[in-house]
Amino acid sequence: MQIQSDVGAGEVATTIFHVLSQTSPEYWRYVAEGGATCVFSYIGPPHSMLDGTVLRLRKIRKDQILDADRTTVMCDPNEAPGDAQLFFQRNVIQRLVPPEHLPRLEIVHLDQTWLNQLIQLHDEARPPLRRLKDEIDRRSTTAILATDLVRQEGLAVEIKPKWGFLPSATYLSPQTRTVKMRTCRFCMHTHLRSAQGEKAATEYCPLDLYSCDEPRVRRSLHALWEHWVGNDGEINNLRIFVKGKNIVPSQDAEKLHAISGLFDVASDTSHNASSLDEIRNRFIDTLIPIVLHSPVLSLLSRLQRTLDPLDVEGLAGLWSRAHSELTPEPSLGQGLAEPSEQLWAHFVDEYNTRLASLEKEYDEPRPQAHELEYYCMAYMLSATFKDCSIIINLAGKDAKSVKVIDLDVKSISRLEKWDKLDREIVSKYAMLDTPKTCVDRWAKGGQAEQCNALDA
Repeated sequence: MQIQSDVGAGEVATTIFHVLSQTSPEYWRYVAEGGATCVFSYIGPPHSMLDGTVLRLRKIRKDQILDADRTTVMCDPNEAPGDAQLFFQRNVIQRLVPPEHLPRLEIVHLDQTWLNQLIQLHDEARPPLRRLKDEIDRRSTTAILATDLVRQEGLAVEIKPKWGFLPSATYLSPQTRTVKMRTCRFCMHTHLRSAQGEKAATEYCPLDLYSCDEPRVRRSLHALWEHWVGNDGEINNLRIFVKGKNIVPSQDAEKLHAISGLFDVASDTSHNASSLDEIRNRFIDTLIPIVLHSPVLSLLSRLQRTLDPLDVEGLAGLWSRAHSELTPEPSLGQGLAEPSEQLWAHFVDEYNTRLASLEKEYDEPRPQAHELEYYCMAYMLSATFKDCSIIINLAGKDAKSVKVIDLDVKSISRLEKWDKLDREIVSKYAMLDTPKTCVDRWAKGGQAEQCNALDA
């Protein structure tokens, strides 16, 4: 193993070889996974470099594997090598999100024999539905070593907030304007997923969580809990970790009851809850002040909306204007190369300059065809912040930190997919007789720097 850089603390890079391969795969425990990575925590003997860390291993879809020995795969541009991910974190994410809200990340080099042993030992711990769709990429030569935010002692909560704003009406078509300005993208998407037979958090609205309004935040946390229990933890908008283990409600009910006192951190109550409803209420009561007083959600909503001022509809319209002389017109993003590291660094400079020049953050831009590359990259980066998660650590009264994770670069090849999905989502939702009304507190009113700054 070679550790090349530390993007979280900005310390001088350290080089250490063969550390991972000298540990037993049994010293690593499966924690959880998302669409792109699988996470393992170190639980072995004390080690100065590995204590309190998790290993993020890249995954690959099974439909990308071409031959049985799994040595040849189709290229997926969304799966950036570890060093590219580290550059993105250091030179893009860390310039937009304060370092105190980010985990420490380092790049590590993998020994192939050791990686295969790890996969063989722990693959059964992965959820069955995940194993059907993808697997850990055995060809990976690098991975990410990160701060273990769920820890092996205490309690941690992971929330995937999703989209925190309604779009501007300016760049929407007459056919979609009413629908998109009334119901948020997440709620429309969950309707589509539910109609297609998928499990979805249909009662959860991200705009409630982002609202900085206590009753609405409480409602959002209630919905997340009920979907978590009702779907036995299979919906990834909420995860609860006890001593580093992802809790499954039906399998870990006793553990939830045993640790229910930790949910009541704010008071002196120490007795255990007697029912899931009581545990839920303590869970909500504990998270409410943390969510309301942390600046993280306000920051995410601000980044999402200022990086996506056009909506994908407006971006597609700008694309069409820029390619008006081509027949047939290429699909959104087609022919654009993945942005280089230098281009990403330049983009952040330009984004910060544009944002500083606006009188108000909700002022609407007047995009020109020559700005197409900027707006495509802005939309990609907005998608990163729309798909990230936050980790709330509840290990003790003084350990209520809120960190943002899963901030990986998105591929420009996804623009076409996002455009098509948007049209499918909206056309399906427009058929409803009784659409849902979602309230964006910050629409046309500027984004709060911090919830309690307005609610004090």
